[in-house]
Amino acid sequence: MGMRKLASSKAVTAALVIAMLSACHSFQAPMEQPIVHLSDLRLRDVQLFEQRYTLALCVENPNPRELPIDGLSYRVLLNNVELGRGASRQSVTIAPYGERIIEVDLVSNVFSLMQRVKDMVSGAAKGINVSITGNMSVANQPSPMPFSFQGEFGGGRT
Repeated sequence: MGMRKLASSKAVTAALVIAMLSACHSFQAPMEQPIVHLSDLRLRDVQLFEQRYTLALCVENPNPRELPIDGLSYRVLLNNVELGRGASRQSVTIAPYGERIIEVDLVSNVFSLMQRVKDMVSGAAKGINVSITGNMSVANQPSPMPFSFQGEFGGGRT
């Protein structure tokens, strides 16, 4: 009987050790927010009331583990006025400390575009401030990860 009790106690101890190791393995430090840069913006299609662009975003993973992106949503502002917005269900995995270009669609309307042209022609805009904000759905993360980009083009600065 003593031998059975000893074997049973060893089995319970082994099971507890395995459970604790599994719990430690599943606990990982929170992932850092990805770094996003605007790589390219190309006009793809022009309709009477809508324009479609291809937006190329360079996404950097500052984490020591893969960044498995399941999709993203975003909004683009030019000089603090919305140019357009979009969403993508594209799945992309970025290697630890790696980067990848993700091409997504951007849809704008003629009214926001006309306002940007008017500002540039009138001289109200000394340069073009671009702001991109959005969220990425990342596998195994309870909530979306925010991202943002700020850049200025033109304006005569040296």
